Amino acid sequence: MTQRELMVVLRDLGVRPSRRLGQNFLCDQNTLSFLTRTIDPAAGECILEIGSGAGALTDYLLESDCATLIAVEYDNRLAEYLAGKYGASARFQLIHGDACRINYSKILGDRRFRCVGNLPYAASSAIIFKLLQLENPPHEIFLLVQHEFACRLVAQPRRKTYGSLSVRTQLRYDIDLIRKISPHVFWPVPDVDSAFIRMRPKDRIISSELEDMVGKIARLGFGQRRKQMLSQLLTLADEACIRRSYDVCGLDYRVRAEELQVCQFVALARTMPQS
Repeated sequence: MTQRELMVVLRDLGVRPSRRLGQNFLCDQNTLSFLTRTIDPAAGECILEIGSGAGALTDYLLESDCATLIAVEYDNRLAEYLAGKYGASARFQLIHGDACRINYSKILGDRRFRCVGNLPYAASSAIIFKLLQLENPPHEIFLLVQHEFACRLVAQPRRKTYGSLSVRTQLRYDIDLIRKISPHVFWPVPDVDSAFIRMRPKDRIISSELEDMVGKIARLGFGQRRKQMLSQLLTLADEACIRRSYDVCGLDYRVRAEELQVCQFVALARTMPQS
């Protein structure tokens, strides 16, 4: 779908792109072709597409051999348009709703699936964590997100972009920033660059209880990132207990959250008292 074709579709539907909903529609054929080649839909697989919009990427995905494409769209008029355009295909299923609130487990069950999407910038974090919390998470995720957000996801210790989000997502997924995406491949043109990322689940997933503790430590530690982390953790345990945990992990009492590797957050969480 070219920009001209997109604008005609939106005009006929009476849709004016909403900044609040993060409606920046991908309309560059070279970019769409690159995304599809990278995703490389496999014969017989199930793909969950979040934020189908006017169906630009949906077209490419349905032309592949995927067995089922489950499209999620929030906008009423766009959902109606997608249903009319693709509804006759037995391989297409439309979910009209908020991607942050949908019960994916009920829809997908124990099916193996991959997820792709052009996410609204404001909802990217909520949608990713929704996917991470599934008992049957996607075995691979390809997303278009704000470039700054992607940098936070892949950030390593001692970088300004490294934070609680980095730690919590890297617990479960190996994340690659595949390509920076120009704002000019979207309409309307956003004010910032985007990025195309790939997320692959780690072979070893920690328990939900331990993951919760890592999240608590990371949120507290990065709450005042320039301060020594030990003082930030006093809401979790008394100082003597925290110092013992530091000793077990071989951590300097003066260490800041931004200096710790993800594996060190996990080691520290294992030694902390469970609430």
